[in-house]
Amino acid sequence: MRAVCVLLLCLLPGAVLAAPPISAFDEDRLITLHPPGWDFHSKEDANIRLWLSAAAVTEYEGPFVIREKFLTQLLQSGVPAGNFYGCRALAAAAHTRNIEAAPRPMTMPGTVQSPPTPEHRSWPDCDALAEGLHGGSPAVVALLLKQHPDVNKPDESGSVPLANIPNSPAYVPGDGPPHGVAAQAKWRLERDRNMAAMLRLMLAAGADPRRNQSRANPFPVEKAFRYPNMAQTQQVLDAWLASHPQRPH
Repeated sequence: MRAVCVLLLCLLPGAVLAAPPISAFDEDRLITLHPPGWDFHSKEDANIRLWLSAAAVTEYEGPFVIREKFLTQLLQSGVPAGNFYGCRALAAAAHTRNIEAAPRPMTMPGTVQSPPTPEHRSWPDCDALAEGLHGGSPAVVALLLKQHPDVNKPDESGSVPLANIPNSPAYVPGDGPPHGVAAQAKWRLERDRNMAAMLRLMLAAGADPRRNQSRANPFPVEKAFRYPNMAQTQQVLDAWLASHPQRPH
């Protein structure tokens, strides 16, 4: 009996297909995605788990690295993305503010938010929208919202997606506040502008800033926006609160 091998995938006649180890994938050495007998349209776990390789997600919390070329090959090969693994890949792209990679899986239903598979029941639900808000890119958030996810869906700690906005970085070149008074002022202004844009998008989609931030922090999310350097964001919030008066109990 001869094994048929194509780079990293080896098939024995009558053998069950098994995905190569996740560590085999990297930017410089991508597998050939058309070995004999492999069904890339299959919804079996061995096939759809390839999304974890595209996102370089090997553990409970990341790491958040998106392998765009491999992600594109998976989509072109027809690997179903409307599942927990596809959501993890999308969450990685959204978290890293990768506008080029993030839109590609978004036409797949069920990709933005997904519960874990039975094999990963100990993992938290996947929420690419929450990761996009934490990433800080209004453009990515706008693309995610086109799939009409639940904008008030709490995570395992009870935290709602809106609570990620005040923790987001500025979507500008660089990893943090630059040096120099003028540069830092510009950075803070850009961060506030992006937070205001994301808040405006979320409120228009039905997000409720009166929801509690989490079970451990039982205060309305709106309180998280009452800090310095959030002038534009606070204007968006105050306009919404004024047009949505709280009904008496």
